[in-house]
Amino acid sequence: MQKTITELPEIKLLGISCRTNNTSEMNISTAKIAPTIQKYFQQGLGKKFLIEKIQEQLIVFIRIMKVILPVIILILLAKK
Repeated sequence: MQKTITELPEIKLLGISCRTNNTSEMNISTAKIAPTIQKYFQQGLGKKFLIEKIQEQLIVFIRIMKVILPVIILILLAKK
């Protein structure tokens, strides 16, 4: 079998985490994974993370438009 190196674009992961071990997860009073998942959904963190991502993209779009829009206006005025 031949190995192939593949490079992928960077992605940003958002979420919550917890540290645990198998022994802790076997006891409901010390388990951490289930309460972490419950917290994620109860606090609506998925929606909050999505809103943050959209805000970041909007800021980038606005910065780009601040540069491009004056150029577009100048081109359109030059055609008249």
